Amino acid sequence: PLQALTLMNHQFTIDMAEALAERVGESNDVAGAFQLILSRDPTRAERKASKALVRDHGLDALCRTLLNTNEFVYLN
Repeated sequence: PLQALTLMNHQFTIDMAEALAERVGESNDVAGAFQLILSRDPTRAERKASKALVRDHGLDALCRTLLNTNEFVYLN
């Protein structure tokens, strides 16, 4: 649990999420964030939820969330 909390709240993660959001651009492109971070397009459900997150909290919040997904953190 401590590792997950650190990954979610550490200043490094916040800074990287902000940098990724800047890289994705001002267009708040959800698909661009998924491609950059997870190397795939979002599903319909992911796209819908992600757009709501971006609308309510900004693109940096989506990037921070994607950086904390199991898909990003762990290799199969």
